[in-house]
Amino acid sequence: MAGSLVLSLEDGLTSEDVLVPLTYEGGILSDYDIISDFGPGIFKVEAKQDIAESISQSSTETLKDNLAGAAGINWVAPLFVNSESGYFQFAADEVIIKLANGAGVEDVLDSDVVS
Repeated sequence: MAGSLVLSLEDGLTSEDVLVPLTYEGGILSDYDIISDFGPGIFKVEAKQDIAESISQSSTETLKDNLAGAAGINWVAPLFVNSESGYFQFAADEVIIKLANGAGVEDVLDSDVVS
């Protein structure tokens, strides 16, 4: 979904602290809307409707890289829409796995990997 990203802010920071200043004229998010719909501290950044169709995947990747280096941002990920369900999907900083019946976490992963 070119023109859409998901990002996580550092604990205790708000979109007003970190993201809103980036939406001012000339800021890297001046052509984007900030939407909070993924839980506390996690925001969807979406190209404004009047430019959304002109946004390329490469410009979205450049924006992702620029945001990843911004103060107050933990991580940035591309946003996808599942073609079957229509639900948003994104890669975050966690991985959830399902183990086979009878398998324990310690059988599969080192203790320093699991939290």
